Amino acid sequence: MRELIELRGDVHVRSADYVPAAERIDIRSARANAELARLGEKLDVRQVELFENVQIRSGADTKMTSNYAVYRRPAERFEMTGSVHVVTNSDSAQTDFRAQAAVYEQLKQLVSLSGGVEITRGGDLVNGDTVVAWLYANQKLKKVDVDGNGLVRQINAERTFEVTGPKIIAMFDPQQDLTSSDVLGNASATLVPVTAGSYSRVTLGAPN
Repeated sequence: MRELIELRGDVHVRSADYVPAAERIDIRSARANAELARLGEKLDVRQVELFENVQIRSGADTKMTSNYAVYRRPAERFEMTGSVHVVTNSDSAQTDFRAQAAVYEQLKQLVSLSGGVEITRGGDLVNGDTVVAWLYANQKLKKVDVDGNGLVRQINAERTFEVTGPKIIAMFDPQQDLTSSDVLGNASATLVPVTAGSYSRVTLGAPN
């Protein structure tokens, strides 16, 4: 049996205190519809639809904001639209995901983004029309699949590497070093040394 509750005016939904801190969910919005399922004598939240000024905190390391969102349990799935901003923290470093729409599947460590996608971590950047990002357990980037106007850029102590193309699949190791970048279509790659005397700027291109 399911029940629907309408909530209005500074809505605040959060996990019970006995839930481990790493698994707690804290949700705020201007209004919401909460769907409850009766399990025996207890009511359990199965879905929350959120409207306006949506703010979600998942555990201690992930924050999300958007204009609209749906939180689904027990899948731990967050569907967001309108000025989406997802922030994850690991090893004192922050990764920012921005898009017009996003689905964050926490149990799968998967973020699917569309509409002016931008992912940043320090000076590193991923841009595209749509991006699917796989994460390590500590929320760092593991893999990105970029479609449409793709760009992947990484800056380290020795060089800046940038690759562009209509479709890019890039892999990152646990230290967030870019280990591979496969490009389909009209591709361009640029390698710029930090120290001018190391080697000259290198630019590579591949037509369709």
